Amino acid sequence: MRISHNVDKRSTVVSRVPNRASRVLIVGASARAAAYSTLRAGYAPIAIDLFGDRDLAAIAPSFRVPRRDYPGGIEPIAAAIDRDAWFYTGALENRPELIEKLERQGVSWGNPASVVRAVRNPFLLHQVLISHRLPSPRPFDSSSNPPAAIATLAKPFASAAGRSIEFVGPGESSKIHEPFYYQEYIEGDSYGAIFAGRNGVSKLLGISRQWIGVRDRRFVYRGSVAPWPINRKTREILIEIGRAVVAEFGVVGIFGIDFILRGDVPYPVEINPRYTASVEAIELATRRSLLILQEPGIDLDCCEYVDLYRNRNQSRRRHVGKGIVFAERSFTFDDRVLRATDRTAVSRDESNAATDFEAVETAERDDRSFKIPKIADIPNAGERFDRGDPVLTVFAVSSDPESCRERLGRRVELWTARLSRLAPADSTEQIGSSNE
Repeated sequence: MRISHNVDKRSTVVSRVPNRASRVLIVGASARAAAYSTLRAGYAPIAIDLFGDRDLAAIAPSFRVPRRDYPGGIEPIAAAIDRDAWFYTGALENRPELIEKLERQGVSWGNPASVVRAVRNPFLLHQVLISHRLPSPRPFDSSSNPPAAIATLAKPFASAAGRSIEFVGPGESSKIHEPFYYQEYIEGDSYGAIFAGRNGVSKLLGISRQWIGVRDRRFVYRGSVAPWPINRKTREILIEIGRAVVAEFGVVGIFGIDFILRGDVPYPVEINPRYTASVEAIELATRRSLLILQEPGIDLDCCEYVDLYRNRNQSRRRHVGKGIVFAERSFTFDDRVLRATDRTAVSRDESNAATDFEAVETAERDDRSFKIPKIADIPNAGERFDRGDPVLTVFAVSSDPESCRERLGRRVELWTARLSRLAPADSTEQIGSSNE
């Protein structure tokens, strides 16, 4: 490759000597977070996605595919872009036929379509985990109802960010109209584990605590806080799960495993064979580039588990949360939302956070790519949003994971209220009333 690596085996940090001609294309529904990760890794990002957000355009050439043309419109745009490599983000794992077409265009740093089809097969995944004596919720075919005594989730095969997942009580059946399967429902909190795989080797990189559910959509992804502490037993089981997935499916690069933690036991519910949203939070919290592990040929032994509780420099310990702000009514985005401040509602939370951000900026004047933003995925003026659409992302930082999670929740609430109050009210449709 065009980038050399100076690796200190005693550290999780890889010193990179980038060649500025190393152009990496990112494709997916939203490319902003991955583009920043690519920049932190020393590459020059190029992006194709659905949104073309202004903070993405500020750091990379970006091309927007209209929703009506997505994802088929990606292929002709990608074919015209000169790049050294490319990889995909969510939710292109649901489009293996498109991945195959893009693979023919140039060097891919992601998992090939054949691996995606295999690892996204819930029945095959269950067989693999059980054969390794690892925990796994049981899947059931939708052609017949699952056992009457258990609760399940009805999950579309082409699911993304938890949308359209439906809880199905014992003895009930799903009303989903797209191809789906049932999965045994496991009671517990939702987490994500980030791994890197290469040549049969798997490395656990970090854990995030996921924030799930928004009003009538119980399982939609709302955000995460990382790194999140877990105990030794849970970590050891996760390491074995990662090894099994890489050994049996041949997964390469960065990938995620969503799991439910019941007691000390993690139950994998889905494999995301690509860069995930939590990677950004882990990178910002630890000041380490994980995307370097996406490049073929990198030595995975240069990177150990990223755990702030093993970091001897306690003064630099921090946790980063990122949360999605959804539209509570249909509206057209206006820059007044960005300029507005409500001192009575916002000042207390943001002044408490200001100290953290100031400290972060002071410590990172030598590398602005690790600066933690207050908001991201910033829409362009005039962008139209419907009720329930994701609008933008907010961030929170704290030295304590629970405090970070609480602060993130407050910031999401504040920005949700700000959008509802200041965005042009071109629709009377409202949600969030007390009777919902």
